Amino acid sequence: MLFYKRRYHPISFSVEAARAGEHGRGFQVVAKEVKKLSEQTARSSNQIIDMIQIIQTESQQAVKSMDETYTEVTGGITIMNRAGELFRQIQHSVVELEAQIQTVSASSQQLSSGAEQTIMAMDTIFNVVEKSASATHNVSAAAQEQLASMEEIAASSESLSKMAIELQEINEKFKT
Repeated sequence: MLFYKRRYHPISFSVEAARAGEHGRGFQVVAKEVKKLSEQTARSSNQIIDMIQIIQTESQQAVKSMDETYTEVTGGITIMNRAGELFRQIQHSVVELEAQIQTVSASSQQLSSGAEQTIMAMDTIFNVVEKSASATHNVSAAAQEQLASMEEIAASSESLSKMAIELQEINEKFKT
């Protein structure tokens, strides 16, 4: 009865079987098998414990790796969002620049048109000035001719006046 009070340990079975003698030989064979199974179970349990520890370590590494990956992905998303915002700002700047370029182009065309009109007006003014200069030259020449004619007329008038005085004097001589 001692057998039942003890814990079921393979060594206990062997000891009890040896005490039982002849009747315990069959029980001893069973006890040896139970002992072998117990040792195999202990080895398997140790292997399972080792495997569980390996799985736990690898799981912890996987969790750590996933946390690092999550952090990197979150950082990547933040960077991509910032890059998207920068691209939107660049696009907005390009649209504004295009509008400014169109405004400058229109102003440039207006300036070009104004410059052409100014050149045409200057050509017209030059032609008018040239004609005026020519007319002024002609007027000046005519004025000089008239002045010369007037000087001749004045000289002739003076000469006629002298002649008239002389004729009057001669006429007076005949009258007397």
